[in-house]
Amino acid sequence: MMSDSTTSPAAVEADARNGQSDPLVEKEATGLMNAIAPGGLAAYGSSRLRVYADATVALGCFKKEFLTPSRQLFDAFTWGDFVLLLSDSVAMAVEDESSEAHAVLSRVPDVHSEFLTTSRSSEELVAAYVRVGAVPNAARHHARHFAFATLARADVLVSWDFENVVNLHRIRFCNYVNVARGHERLDVQTPQALGLPVTATSREPQSFSNVKLLREVRDTIGREVQDMTADEYRQWRDSRVHTDPNLRKLARRMAMPTSRSPEAKRSGELEGGPRQ
Repeated sequence: MMSDSTTSPAAVEADARNGQSDPLVEKEATGLMNAIAPGGLAAYGSSRLRVYADATVALGCFKKEFLTPSRQLFDAFTWGDFVLLLSDSVAMAVEDESSEAHAVLSRVPDVHSEFLTTSRSSEELVAAYVRVGAVPNAARHHARHFAFATLARADVLVSWDFENVVNLHRIRFCNYVNVARGHERLDVQTPQALGLPVTATSREPQSFSNVKLLREVRDTIGREVQDMTADEYRQWRDSRVHTDPNLRKLARRMAMPTSRSPEAKRSGELEGGPRQ
C-alpha cells in the first residue's frame, strides 16, 4: 500500500511489478498476436483512437502557433476518425476561457465523443500522483487530465501544456503510479505529434439540394411509367406510393391520386405519365 509520504519512482515501480512480468509487455504481446492471427490485423487497425484532449487543445484552435494541428484534430473528432474523451473539468475550463473554443467542442457529435465526470476513483488517483511528486499540490488540477485519461483507458492524452502535461518528468512519475495501481501506462503527446494529414479544407461537407433530388426522382419515375397503360400505372402507383418515401413526397407536392384519395383528378399525375 502506498504511503502518504513521497515515494521514489524506483520503489513504486518495484512494488508494482513485485517479481511478476510487466503487464504492459504482456498487453503489447497479446495485441501483436491478435494482429498477426487470421482476421486480427483488420480488427487491430480498424478501431478508432480514443483521444483525451485537455483545454489547451480547444483553445489552441485560436492561437497562431497551435492553430493548424489543433483544428485538424477537431476535424478528426467531428468526422468520427477519432473519439474525443472530454472531461467535465475541461468542458468547464474551456467554457470559462473562450466562447469560440467552447463552440469547437460543441461541434463534435455525441456519437464521436465520451463525456467523463469527476469521481472518487479519479480524485484518489490524483492524490496518488501528488504524493509521489508527479505534480505539486498547487497544480493538482493538471493531474486530473492524467487521471481521467488513465481511468478511461485513452489511447493518448494530447495537450499543448509543456510545463504541466507534456513533460517527461510528470509523465514518468504518473506512469509509475499507474503501473503500481494496475492501470496501463499512458501515452502523452501534442496534437502535432499525431501527424494528422487531413486539413479542414479538404473535407468540406458537400451541399445537398432537396429541389435537385426531387427533380431527379420525378424524371426517373416519369421514364419508368411512360409506357404503362392507365390501369398498369394505377396498379403500380397504388402498390408503391405508401411505402416509397420519394413517391409520398411527390404525391404531396403534385397532388398525385392515390388509393387513399380516389376522387383526385388525373390532372395531378406525373408529367410523362402512362399512356391511355
